[in-house]
Formats: sequence, C-alpha cells, structure tokens
Amino acid sequence: MLLHGDTIDGNVTLRGGGGQDYYCSPKGAVFSAFFSPVYSTLEDSSVGCDVTYSGYQSCWLGLTRTRVEGNVKVNNNALGDPDAVEILANTIDGNISCRGNQFVDASVTPATFTPHPPFDSTENPNGDLYPRSWEPNTVHGQRSGQCKVAPPLTIGGTSPGAF
Repeated sequence: MLLHGDTIDGNVTLRGGGGQDYYCSPKGAVFSAFFSPVYSTLEDSSVGCDVTYSGYQSCWLGLTRTRVEGNVKVNNNALGDPDAVEILANTIDGNISCRGNQFVDASVTPATFTPHPPFDSTENPNGDLYPRSWEPNTVHGQRSGQCKVAPPLTIGGTSPGAF
C-alpha cells in the first residue's frame, strides 16, 4: 500500500501482507524496478476516520505527515528494518495505540523476533540509525502501548517526550 497526497473520507486498513521480506531486499516487479524493499506507507494525506495497520510482515511501514480525524492503531506487525515502524509528524484527532510490534532480525538462523516500539523520529541524512531527529505527533486523544512515550534519539539516551 503506497498512498501519497490522498484524501480518504473513510478508514484506511492494512491487514496482513508484505510477503515476510525481513531481509529488506527488492521483491516483485514494482519494488525491483526502483531497487526498493517492500514497504507500505501513508504520507502527506488526510483520512476522515481511522487508520489501522495490523499483521503486516515486511521491511518497513510508515505513517507520515497525515491528518487522521479518528484513531490510529498499529498492532502486531513484524518488520525487518531496525527503525520500522515510523509514525512521524501526524495530527491525530483521536487516540493512538501501538501493541505487539516486532523487529525481525533475519541475519541470524533462526530469525529472532523482539518487541519493537514504533519511532516518531528519523535517522540522520547519512543513513545511520542514531542520532535521530524527533518528528513528534500531535495526538488529541490518548497515547497507549508502544506509542505512549517517544523512543530515545541517541543510543542509551532518554525519551524526548510523549509519542
């Protein structure tokens, strides 16, 4: 699911999918054509109701600079990129809830699954994971689960504030 600059009057729901590409390698005709791993994103858009991502299994997942008039739920996703899921600079009129999201380390056999809180920050321009730039969300409702507190911007650092 790749949505950029869209206006959606109803809900956006992504359930499952992603092809379990935890290696983050280009797959399929579309992603291979532009040398990208499989990912899903909703960016620079407006959603009139709720956004739900659940059970997605791939490399990366994002929700960026989007106005959501309802709630956001990001639950039980398994991703191979060290800083997926990125939920950045959104305005959410309702609640945000994130639970059960996992990082999949496919560099070991068998692959390991560890809890992975979503990020509300981006890696620096040269691609290093840290230090990060904070891009907090504006949430008018409650924050819960893995999206309650922002992750640190440096290794071993403290949270800059609310997710």
